[in-house]
Amino acid sequence: MENEEKIESPFNVSVFTKTGNNYDGKLKMFSKTYLFLHSDRDDMTGRSSLFRNKIPFSAVDSLRIQGLKPNVGPYIGYGALGGAGLGLGIGLYWINTENFFEGHGIYVVGITTLIGAGVGALFGWIIGETLPPDIINVRFNSPSDVVKLKDYSAYYFQYDQLLEEKYVEIE
Repeated sequence: MENEEKIESPFNVSVFTKTGNNYDGKLKMFSKTYLFLHSDRDDMTGRSSLFRNKIPFSAVDSLRIQGLKPNVGPYIGYGALGGAGLGLGIGLYWINTENFFEGHGIYVVGITTLIGAGVGALFGWIIGETLPPDIINVRFNSPSDVVKLKDYSAYYFQYDQLLEEKYVEIE
């Protein structure tokens, strides 16, 4: 099931070969011997269309995985926490300096804390969403390095001749 999810949402990658060529596309899956890429442009001819390429690992030097979006949850949480602290401080300052709030201090502190938390969470969300996606670089030094891709792509483990015929091998 996890493999199927990875097939449905492939990552954008740039494959750098040992001969100096560069291929861009979506990393659809990998096997013990090949990377399987989907591309909307043929790197050899420059034509636009859907291309399916398979690149042998023996020809791959490195791989750059693009588009890993950072988790915005911690930014929202820290923003809310900082905003709540600021709101609490403002509320405590107001009830100690303003006679207008006499007898209602707990409500003032509660409201300013909640407003501060909401504003802080909003700022945290905005900051988290504006961060650029992470880029992961993977180098292949030995055949066992294919394991490094398990978190980013589906593993193609059962040979299927019909599937293999859809992909063009490039080196």
